[in-house]
Amino acid sequence: MRALVFLGLLLSLPIGAANLLLIESYHAEYPWDQSYKAGIRAILGDKHQFHTFALDTKRLPKAQFKIQADSAWQRYLELKPDLVFLADDNALMLLHERFSQTQTPVVYLGINGNPRDYGIKHTGNITGVLERPLFKRSLLMAQAMLPTQPPHKFLLLFDSGYTSDTAVASIKKLNQNLMIGNNQIDIEQHQKFSSWQSSVSSARERDYDAVFVALYQTLQDDKQQTVDELQVARWTHDNATVPHFGFWHFSVGSEGNIGGYILDGNKHGRIAGTIAKQILAGKRPAEIFPKMDTSGAYLFSDSGLKRWQLSLPERVREQAELVD
Repeated sequence: MRALVFLGLLLSLPIGAANLLLIESYHAEYPWDQSYKAGIRAILGDKHQFHTFALDTKRLPKAQFKIQADSAWQRYLELKPDLVFLADDNALMLLHERFSQTQTPVVYLGINGNPRDYGIKHTGNITGVLERPLFKRSLLMAQAMLPTQPPHKFLLLFDSGYTSDTAVASIKKLNQNLMIGNNQIDIEQHQKFSSWQSSVSSARERDYDAVFVALYQTLQDDKQQTVDELQVARWTHDNATVPHFGFWHFSVGSEGNIGGYILDGNKHGRIAGTIAKQILAGKRPAEIFPKMDTSGAYLFSDSGLKRWQLSLPERVREQAELVD
């Protein structure tokens, strides 16, 4: 049976240019999406036809997710692509069962959860790359930068979206007592922007030494409308009472986080692109074990460092990229 599936995959693979479909969980303008798509294209080049479908699950209510997934599936049926990318957890969760019944090779990326939790176990046409916030190394970096002596008290802030749920669960699984050395780690998830604002404003009063601003793209206002992510980032930057670091490339800048040991979407996309390139060359997805993206990098805002009067340890400075 596996031989027949492999034969079907081989017969479906293109010679030369391929027809590719990327189904992204979020929206095309989202910086994470823009960066990983650039990474994929950097590996695969311009010879392929590249189609996208945005599920927009950071801005739409959960009740519309299935409708979006049905529309994405219809797009797949119309295009009949040679290979499909499923980007981030919502796309994988909503569509993997349908794709597992096809012979189309599928490469997932940006997955914070465990693929087994989505029922992906012995699916011969699906593989990809996992995303893990570089939690421990990021906190140890912050500890070395702060002027106060350890132990420190850190606050990690997330919104209440599904991606945040899976990221928080992953962090808690790896660090059950939420301690790094003698440093205390607290995690908060917020649905409302108003409660997020209250938490950021009161961080110093609650004796936190630093905040890690993780994900904030699903925060809602009092009318249950999603607050623009740039508005959240700017407000947090302007009103933070303690230094604030980040886990992702897109959150660092003159109106965002100071910096951190971050995940780079472009590098992440390049890993997914490399997997896709192997499949298009004839390798079976089942032969490609899922990759773990551990390719972190030090990225800092020069203005942010100056504002908080922080200096980089020598070993970090030698490797760091400064923006603005």
